[in-house]
Amino acid sequence: MELDLPDCMSAVRDFAASRACTPRARARLYGPDPTIAPNYFELVIFPKLSPERIHQYSKENRLVFPSSYSGILEKTNGLRLFGLDVFGVPADESRLGSSDVVSCVDVSFANRFWSKTFAGLIEPGDFYFASSDISGSEKAAFFVRGSKVIGVTETCVLESYEDMKDSFTAEVERAVRVYRNLRERSLD
Repeated sequence: MELDLPDCMSAVRDFAASRACTPRARARLYGPDPTIAPNYFELVIFPKLSPERIHQYSKENRLVFPSSYSGILEKTNGLRLFGLDVFGVPADESRLGSSDVVSCVDVSFANRFWSKTFAGLIEPGDFYFASSDISGSEKAAFFVRGSKVIGVTETCVLESYEDMKDSFTAEVERAVRVYRNLRERSLD
C-alpha cells in the first residue's frame, strides 16, 4: 500500500518505501532497528486528521495554520524520522490505552513556548512546525514564513528554503546522514 503523503513530502514517502512497515493503531512504523533499541523505528508516521479536527484545534489554541502545514496534517498528523520531528496535534489522551501513548510533538506548545528560544532570528507570524537534530548536541527549528521555510539554531539562520518540498528533501537527507554518523560512532 502506497503511503499517502502530500507532494511536498515525497522525500519522506521515498524513504518509507525502502523500509518495512509495521502498522499500529496510532502510527505506522518503518525500518525497525533493534541495534539502537528493541522497539526503535527509523520512521514513525501518525494518522492524518480531518479538516474539522484541524480547524477545531487551531481555533481552540488560537493558531493560524499556514495552508502548506494544514495540507500536511490532512495526510499525516506529524512524524518522526530519526531526529526530525514534524509537529502535529497531540492525541486525545482520554482515548488512549496505557500501551498506546505514542503521539506527535504538540504544534501549539512549540509555537507558544519553544519558539521563544529563537526570538532574535524569527519574525512575527513565522510558524514553527518542525525540529531536527543537526548534530549530536545541536537542534534546528523550522518555521514557515510565507511560502518559504527557514531553518534556525539558537544562534543563526541555517537555511532558507523556497518551499516545503525543498525543506523536506534537504532535511530528510540531513536526518539520514546524522543518524548514520551517530550510529557508526556508537558501533565503534
